[in-house]
Amino acid sequence: MRNIKNPSLHNEKLLPLRDVVFMKLRKSILEGEMPPGSRLMEVHIAKSMGVSRTPVRDAIKMLEQEGLATIEQGKGARVAKMTKKDVEDVLQVRSVLDTLAAKLASQRRTEENLEMLSLAMLDFEDASESLSISEMASKDEAFHSAIYTATHNDKLTDVITQSREQLFRYRFEYVKDEVSHPRLIEEHREIFRSIREKDADRAVLTMKKHIDGQMNRIFQVLNDD
Repeated sequence: MRNIKNPSLHNEKLLPLRDVVFMKLRKSILEGEMPPGSRLMEVHIAKSMGVSRTPVRDAIKMLEQEGLATIEQGKGARVAKMTKKDVEDVLQVRSVLDTLAAKLASQRRTEENLEMLSLAMLDFEDASESLSISEMASKDEAFHSAIYTATHNDKLTDVITQSREQLFRYRFEYVKDEVSHPRLIEEHREIFRSIREKDADRAVLTMKKHIDGQMNRIFQVLNDD
């Protein structure tokens, strides 16, 4: 198991130690430093990060909740593998939720919502120029979050928020491909235009195309592996 790059966790004083360990592990997994199937050994991680085993154990449980780790009784924890079935299951759910969100947003959005969505869209485009995958994934999430806010449906937003952590790994995977960045940008712009023009039918179709494209791209990555 590789050493986890980590100069000083204790400098991050605004967060509980378990959260800091979690974010470090999460970043290592998402960026491929800890590939699927790698063992998550508490003792090694604790020593590498200069912390006790307790925050490491808590962080691994958080990774499991996000779908990034699996814990087997008597066998310990490993980085979770990503299967086609996993991708299909997660993105089918996301397609239903996001198309509904796009429809409601196009019907209920305010001018303030449009401004937030426009800024989020531009932030994603700026992130694509930096080629920071982590930043792009974060800004992509912010763009979709702005759509959820524009639905003015708290229950829908709650349901989507509850599944957000499990979706992030897949979001990270599809923004890795630089070739797809112009397509993602154009799809975001089309979704924005549909919502701005209150065209619910076009918003639904464009969002579905957006999610389907992500699923196909991740399938290609899994096939390449």
